[in-house]
Parts: sequence; C-alpha cells; structure tokens
Amino acid sequence: MPVEFDVCYTLERRKGTRTAKTTNLSVGGLRLCCNEELVDGSILYIQFKLPDEFVATMTVEEKLYDQGPFGLRPESIRVQPRRFAPMDAHAKVLTHSFDADQRIFAHSMAFLQIDPSTRSELERFTHLWQLSYCQDEVSK
Repeated sequence: MPVEFDVCYTLERRKGTRTAKTTNLSVGGLRLCCNEELVDGSILYIQFKLPDEFVATMTVEEKLYDQGPFGLRPESIRVQPRRFAPMDAHAKVLTHSFDADQRIFAHSMAFLQIDPSTRSELERFTHLWQLSYCQDEVSK
C-alpha cells in the first residue's frame, strides 16, 4: 500500500539511529527511503508508529454478545477503531535503487521473524487503510 510515514532505523553492528521515510507498506515488509545506500542483505532494526489520524473519522462494526435467558444474543455496534501503538521489527534489505531526481535511495525490505502482535497490527492497519481509501472514493 502506498503510505508514507517516518521511521527510525539502526543498522546491525553499527551504533546510532538514523531516520528515514517509508513510502510503501505491507504485512511482509516496506520500502525504506533514505539518503544512505544500504547493501543488499543488510539487517536493520526498525522502529515506527503507523499513521492513524484517519481512524479518528472512521467507525467499524463490532459484535457484542449479550447473555439473555435463551443464551447469547449477538448485537452489532459501530465503534471508532483503536489507535496504533509504536512498533519495532527487524528487516532485511532485499534490493535497492537510487532516484537521481530526489537524490534518495529506496530499499525494498522484508520483515524477519515478526512478532505475532506486530503482524496482527500490520494486518489491522492494512484493512483499515483500505476501508478508508474505499470510503474516500465513494464520497467523491
């Protein structure tokens, strides 16, 4: 998905954290854009917070179950999705390119051994981002 947000990264076996932008995200990885050429196969520790301003105007359907005399009774309600917490992950540089006009390196990254809760949040973000995009298209 084309989505842009800031990230911090640390290159394995190097001290210091640097900042970059992500311009594309999926559950499996991201595109990291920075002014540094990273060697293919490099491992990075990435820290980020997914952009979630768009959820402030959204509602999603959630099912609640009420215990009645005849058993559980489902009820659907509309709620605002919860915001995203800061995340971190290890990622590996798969390939890179250089944009001469913007003078920036774009690195295709794959997440490595991603924590199940982080993966779940990435899936939730992807779903909500797509819903938001569809709602914007319908309202045009």
